[in-house]
Amino acid sequence: MAGRPGMHINDVAVPLTCAGKMAACDPQAGLRPSDAFLVSQMVELKTDFDQLSRVAFLDNAGMVNVDLMTPLIGGVGGAAPGTAIVSVADHLLGVVLYDADYHMFSLTHLHYVNNTDPLGLWVESMVGQALARNSKIVALNDIYVVSGPGARELFYECAAGAVVTTVCGFNMQGAGTTGGFFPDRVTGLEARFIAEVSRASLGLTRQDAAQLVQQILPHYQATITSPNRGRPFNEVYDTETVQPTTEWLDMYYAVKEDLRSMGLKLA
Repeated sequence: MAGRPGMHINDVAVPLTCAGKMAACDPQAGLRPSDAFLVSQMVELKTDFDQLSRVAFLDNAGMVNVDLMTPLIGGVGGAAPGTAIVSVADHLLGVVLYDADYHMFSLTHLHYVNNTDPLGLWVESMVGQALARNSKIVALNDIYVVSGPGARELFYECAAGAVVTTVCGFNMQGAGTTGGFFPDRVTGLEARFIAEVSRASLGLTRQDAAQLVQQILPHYQATITSPNRGRPFNEVYDTETVQPTTEWLDMYYAVKEDLRSMGLKLA
C-alpha cells in the first residue's frame, strides 16, 4: 500500500494458532516480510508443533522470528537463582530451536504476575549480564508491573525495571500493566517514560543503578500485594486527540522530577 509506514510490527496477537497468524500476512494490507511473529516457549523449556510450524513459515516467508519466553519465579526453577539459570537456558533454546532474530524476555512472578519486585529485578540483572558478557544474543526485556495507568506507582515500577535492565544489557520493550488482569489499561505515556529512563541510565554503573533502585523501590514495593490497578485508557487519555489528560501528565512530570532529585539525569 503506497505511503504505508515502515515501522516494524512484532506480532499480531489476536489469532492463537500458526494458521491464524499466517492468515494475517499480506504485504499490502497485513503483516509484511519486514514484520515478525512471536514464537513462544511453554514454561519451562518446552515447545510444540504449532510453534515449530511458525518457525518454518517465518523462514520460508523471510519474516522476522521473535522468541517469546515467560519463565516463572516460583515455577520449575524454584527461587530466584534457579529461575535465572532457566531464563538463560530459555534464550539458548530460542537460538538453537527457533533460530530467533531477537528474544523477548517476559519474566513473571508466579503470584504477582510482575517482574518489578526485588526478586524479579535480581533475576533480570543476572540474566542480562550473563547474556551481554557471554553472547551476541539480542534480548528485549518486558517490564511487567502490577500498577495501571493513572497510578503514580506505575511510573516508579517502570523506572526500576528500566534502570536495572538497561544497565545490565537488555533492550527495552515496553510495559505490561496490571499484571495483565484488566483490559484497556495501557498507554503510550509509560512507554515513552521507559524510553527516557533507559536513555538516562546508559551512563550508569551497576553500583549507581543499585543505589538508584534502592531509592525507587519504597515508592511502590508495599503496593505489590495490593496494587492500584489504575483506570482504563479513556479515563487517562482524551480519545479525540489521543493525548494524555492533565492529571496523568502531571504524575509523569512529578515522577520525572523525583528521579532527577535522586540523581538520574533525565532530559
